[in-house]
Amino acid sequence: MVAGVAACGPDVIPHGDLPQPDHLSQIEPGRTRSDVLALLGTPSTTFNLDADRWYYISNQSQEYMWHHIEEVSRLVIVIDFDKKGVVTGVRKLTLKDGEDVAMVERTTPTSGNTLSLLGQLVGNVGRFDTSTATK
Repeated sequence: MVAGVAACGPDVIPHGDLPQPDHLSQIEPGRTRSDVLALLGTPSTTFNLDADRWYYISNQSQEYMWHHIEEVSRLVIVIDFDKKGVVTGVRKLTLKDGEDVAMVERTTPTSGNTLSLLGQLVGNVGRFDTSTATK
């Protein structure tokens, strides 16, 4: 019975790589990119248009057997660099700092005709170039 009750407990699922707190505390303005790489490793992601900002992302979610997965914690470390590769700032963002993004459901108008499958098949009859076929 104890095993059955224990099986109903939540599964905690970690994602990402949570930096060690003692390594993270050493990242401060004035450090270089190579220092950050040595202490924290490769960043989770960088923004393509702004290579002077690195993100280290980790989170934990939990799932109760067949119920939906719920994110219970998130930590995003944002490290900003200047053009010389020196740290200018470090920010910590948590689950509370996140924002819901509303999906916009619009369609992009396109030019041309909308053909059914049958219209496409019939429209292609006789359009094949047989002059390039090999014998």
